Amino acid sequence: MTLFWGLVVLAALACGSLALAELLDRDPALLALPVLAGAVLWLWLGGVAGLLLPAAWLWLAAMAGLTVFAALGAGPAALLRRAMSPAFGLFAAASLAFWLVFAVRQPLFTQWDEFTLWGSACKMTCEQDLLFPAARGYLAGRGSLPGMMLVGYLFQFAAPGFAEWAVFAAYDTVYMAVAALAASLAGRGWRGAVLTFTAVVSLPFFLAAYQPGAVSQVYQSAMGDLALAFVFGGAVCLYLAVGDSPAGLAGCALTLMFLTLIKDIGLAYALVAVLVMALARAFGQKPVRPRRVLAAVGLALAAAVLIAGAFVLWSVYVMNASGVDKNAVGGEGESVGYATVLLGGLAQLAGIGRTEKFSAVLALMLKAPLTTPVCLLGPGAVAAAIALLLQGAAAFCAAPGAARRRVLWASAGLWVGLAAFWVFHLFLYVYNFADIEAYQLKDYARYLGAVHTGMTLASLGMLAGACAGKKGRAALARLGVCGAAALAAVCLWRGPRTGFWNYPTSLYTARQEIKARAASVNGYLDWDDQVLLICQGDDVSRWYYYGYELHATIANGFGGSSYGDERLDNRWPTTGMTLLPHFTDANEFETVCNRNGLVAFLQEAQYDYILVDWTDEYFCEEFAPLFDAPIPLGTTHEPLLFKIEDGGARMTLVAGGEGA
Repeated sequence: MTLFWGLVVLAALACGSLALAELLDRDPALLALPVLAGAVLWLWLGGVAGLLLPAAWLWLAAMAGLTVFAALGAGPAALLRRAMSPAFGLFAAASLAFWLVFAVRQPLFTQWDEFTLWGSACKMTCEQDLLFPAARGYLAGRGSLPGMMLVGYLFQFAAPGFAEWAVFAAYDTVYMAVAALAASLAGRGWRGAVLTFTAVVSLPFFLAAYQPGAVSQVYQSAMGDLALAFVFGGAVCLYLAVGDSPAGLAGCALTLMFLTLIKDIGLAYALVAVLVMALARAFGQKPVRPRRVLAAVGLALAAAVLIAGAFVLWSVYVMNASGVDKNAVGGEGESVGYATVLLGGLAQLAGIGRTEKFSAVLALMLKAPLTTPVCLLGPGAVAAAIALLLQGAAAFCAAPGAARRRVLWASAGLWVGLAAFWVFHLFLYVYNFADIEAYQLKDYARYLGAVHTGMTLASLGMLAGACAGKKGRAALARLGVCGAAALAAVCLWRGPRTGFWNYPTSLYTARQEIKARAASVNGYLDWDDQVLLICQGDDVSRWYYYGYELHATIANGFGGSSYGDERLDNRWPTTGMTLLPHFTDANEFETVCNRNGLVAFLQEAQYDYILVDWTDEYFCEEFAPLFDAPIPLGTTHEPLLFKIEDGGARMTLVAGGEGA
């Protein structure tokens, strides 16, 4: 049923795009992304009003009604002719292929961030028909943006249960809509459309830094980095395609608001896209007229207000629904507002009050573009050079006059954006990351790789636009697109041989085991129950997995070593924990704890249950007297669920165990 309803929504998306294309006399490939963006915004507003499920059904009915209206007005034959667009056909075929591949292979989430936020938020939204800040259950990032979670919801709101593989397919439908949009810039011919589409689809494989022997997460990830890159590039391509027409600007506005709702930094991506569009509009024609410049500034300000409004509205909703202030970042137990980060970062960048941490991170960031790999051919400087080459080819191949000027000014905006993102991530490392993570530039390739992907995708769109001409230079442009596709294909061949098409199922062994173990106790739990997991030796993977699978709230352990004595300064919450008689190393998941210390912790924490998943000799010897059932060494076929009673002094078996 999940596949059936996913394909129903895909058909509704395709038909709605076709109907709008007929009404606006446009290529339907241009409209798939704005229609998707509009669907997400509609669901978002419905969810804020507490009407998420009715909003989804209304959207589906609206797409059906719009299709019938267009068919009655122009006739089914006209819609069929409109559907023969090469780029639109590639969108429909590629999206269908992703849905079928994932339905057969049924992959699962594997990345930690998918369990702390992205995947868990999708699951909570789909299962409870609520925006995730208001949903019940464990979630680390309740203040995060909902854009991609609502994409996952859109494609399976009518299906029973929740399927992780459908989230991957839904996300990839967005990416195929962007690829088709870029391909439509190449004109109505199949050759240019196929080459551009291939280049865009292959681009994420090229712009990724892989570890030897690692499996690829490209197109099989519930995280938002690739979505940021694609929707940003798609927004730029959309503007290049539709220009300044009212309908085109409305589509761009929808896309930019969707971009803002993908991730916190989506606000910055959207503002950079506005800058690119404003520069192309203001200076894309000669002579430069003050009236045109003022109009461009006015439209840019209006777009910025819409973008900021969406961001602020979500912040207000999050505060009301969960009490979380999402307009702050922080590290090592402290948080600061975005304004403090921006103003403080700019001051330190100018040398005012510069801290030792800022100086150290700045030195690392200055080296990173030349040393840290973000693509299969090397560091960010290589990726930037490729984007510059594409932009130069697009400018040279574009028809003289306004078309060439638009390419040049849009390219200038992209480079300003790249510099702004570099500065912004410098500030994030200083203010948002713990020292040990900041000095490692944690996830630099992931964050800046997304920026380079979006920039290169927009550059490919510019080059594809030059292919639409019929003069001699158009042939050179086609050659350039062909070369880009070939380069991406070669890099794909050099990359990991394991991707979404043949992902090793052995990676899901632990996931499947914990799914079954959690199911054995879920019937005894409520979403508001707090469950402390005992899993000796865990590297927090099983803690995250249980937090995702349990129909309850997984509780924090404690990282301090002073429970049970008079020193209280070392008590702090942690995620998973391993209880030890003494520290063996500096591992943050190991906690010095005796029986009295655990009881004291439980008295203060007021948790409801303890789930015993995996034990060791120390736990059995030291803590077994607290439990009213035998505690086995290692693990059992089912976990042991105990009710915490008498303030943690006694644990009563509720479910689980070999004989339970």
